[in-house]
Amino acid sequence: MKTILSVILSLAMIPLFAAAMIEPAIPAKEVVQEASSPSERYYSSDGKYSIAFPAQWELAADLDESSIAGISPREDGQDFFRENVLIGSFDLTTTDNLDDYFQGNLEYLQRQIGDIEVESQERVEIDGQEAIKLIYSSTISNTRVKTVQVFLLRDGRGYIITAMAMEPAFEAFKEEFGEIIKSFRFE
Repeated sequence: MKTILSVILSLAMIPLFAAAMIEPAIPAKEVVQEASSPSERYYSSDGKYSIAFPAQWELAADLDESSIAGISPREDGQDFFRENVLIGSFDLTTTDNLDDYFQGNLEYLQRQIGDIEVESQERVEIDGQEAIKLIYSSTISNTRVKTVQVFLLRDGRGYIITAMAMEPAFEAFKEEFGEIIKSFRFE
């Protein structure tokens, strides 16, 4: 599990950690009712964005001073892969163009994973900001996973929201992932 999560997080360009072994650091929060179930809004330590996770999810904040990870509860004792949503925020020095930012990240993913099967790519709006949403499947440490990534730019920073589940479980989490992603807002 540690290997799978380490690879997943590095692909999202967030520092490596083993989600199952962390004691979550909880940032400032407020209870919100944006999703179909109660959720809590968490704020990045740099104060640039917030996102709402279901109340029962575990949180890891300040992974690199500007990232948050939400990790689904274990479904049972055999649950070796916990679905997760990660948000990374990065200073940009090379581009302020969303298409270039997306293309650079897609090329990076293809180099690192190799077997990406793109299901869809579309322009979306998140908190009034144009974004690009990518859905793809890949194999990581012999495990088939399905991933949604949303790429945004604002004020010289790049943001990547990554939601991931094992491929067979993805459909069961798709709506919840969508609610979490839609809750992202700039502060």
